[in-house]
Amino acid sequence: MLGVERYARIRTAARDPVLVALAGLVVVAAALRFSTLDLQSYYTDEAYTVWLVKQSPIDMVHGIVRTESTPPLYYSVAWVWSRLFGTGEVGLRSLSALAGTATVLVAFLAGSQLLSRRAGLVVAALAAVSPFMVWYSQEARSYALYTLLATLSIYLYARLRREPRPALVVAWAAVCEASIWTHYFAVYLVATEAALLLLLVPRARRAVAAALGAVALASLPVAWLAILQHRRGNPEWIAQLALGNRIRSASEEFIGGHYQMAHPRVVVALLAILVVGLVAGARSRAVRPRMAEAALLGIGVVGLPLVAAALGKDYWLSRNVMPAWLCAALVVGVGVAGMQRQWLTWLFAGALVLLALAPTVRTFQRAEFQRKNWRGLARCLGPQRRERALVLRSEAAALVLGIYRPDTARLGGKAKLVDDVDVVDLPPSNLHMPTQFAGAGTSCARTIPVQRFTATKPTRVSASDFLAPSRESDAEVRLDQPTDAAAAKG
Repeated sequence: MLGVERYARIRTAARDPVLVALAGLVVVAAALRFSTLDLQSYYTDEAYTVWLVKQSPIDMVHGIVRTESTPPLYYSVAWVWSRLFGTGEVGLRSLSALAGTATVLVAFLAGSQLLSRRAGLVVAALAAVSPFMVWYSQEARSYALYTLLATLSIYLYARLRREPRPALVVAWAAVCEASIWTHYFAVYLVATEAALLLLLVPRARRAVAAALGAVALASLPVAWLAILQHRRGNPEWIAQLALGNRIRSASEEFIGGHYQMAHPRVVVALLAILVVGLVAGARSRAVRPRMAEAALLGIGVVGLPLVAAALGKDYWLSRNVMPAWLCAALVVGVGVAGMQRQWLTWLFAGALVLLALAPTVRTFQRAEFQRKNWRGLARCLGPQRRERALVLRSEAAALVLGIYRPDTARLGGKAKLVDDVDVVDLPPSNLHMPTQFAGAGTSCARTIPVQRFTATKPTRVSASDFLAPSRESDAEVRLDQPTDAAAAKG
């Protein structure tokens, strides 16, 4: 009997056009994310992830304190994931691709709870093809998992608005805690959701207040980790970038990802006009409050970190406020779904999807919109027959090149005989080049530029010989050993 009922439910679901469309969107999202996972090589930040997940759990925690400015949950999941699927681009990035694909489904649920299943479909469609969302779903970092958990918290928030049951409060608190353990900026979304729940759902105030206390208590280890990372200066580089430029860049990334649009400000202005038009043309009174609610969540995610920046804690970046993209998609999705004519809903939704899909596809096609090609550089350097020093911009650059050229070794204070020097992606003016080495041209222009220097005879050098005393430099010097010697070692 139960089997017959289950079969009947499956048949009913298969005939539901909304669920069929949702299934199609999930397939499209998975295809965009999984099919091109190895198109681009790892980049510098991902190299730290690879390095961390290769450590023991204790060493990984110490490494997170030293190198990262995010909490440990993603790295813990990735540590387990890498034991199952490896640390190659496809294996490790597939965790983010899975999270990004799941976000499409949860975005549908969030839109459905806020207004209707039609709104949920529009939001899910935008999440499936967004160049911004696809980009971070193909990165071995915490952002895709952070966005999934943030979207799930918005869905549970929307359910609590409709039915404030204790079980939902517990579920919401658990997801909020997981998101905070994934990314520190989740605090801003949690605070905004909690404030709206306390204000708009009187029946749940006591339960929400108790849940907030539990979340705060469970977040104490994360707060201590944030303090340790701050003392090391891990996130301080963000404030060195002009805040206005970061905000402008974020608005462009939300729309086009890393694809460089011809007239980004015009596109942003047109989308703002579209939102105003959707508000004015809403067919029911329920649409505008739901749009306003989603907008308030986004304002909290974007605005509260700006307040923190004004108080001297400036860590505002587009990828740190990623849940604001989902809130903006909810505003647009609810507005489009609330149009008076249904055909207009699907016309506008289709146009927005096509406009988002175009830069996504172009990013796959054009190397200039992709990550730096360290894998291509490793191939371009070719088999080595003489001892060569590689001077790289930073420790992260050395780590990522080491993934694709594992025979390189750190050149420390002990001098080694070197025939050639390759300066990778770094102006030679930032370095002190020993006089025995003369310029021999450039190479690898199609991947990452390399400035080559050569000596008439092997010269004994150490890492400090390349660092100019009058300049601060994070340059890392590696020894690229001859291929034959490396093979003999193996």
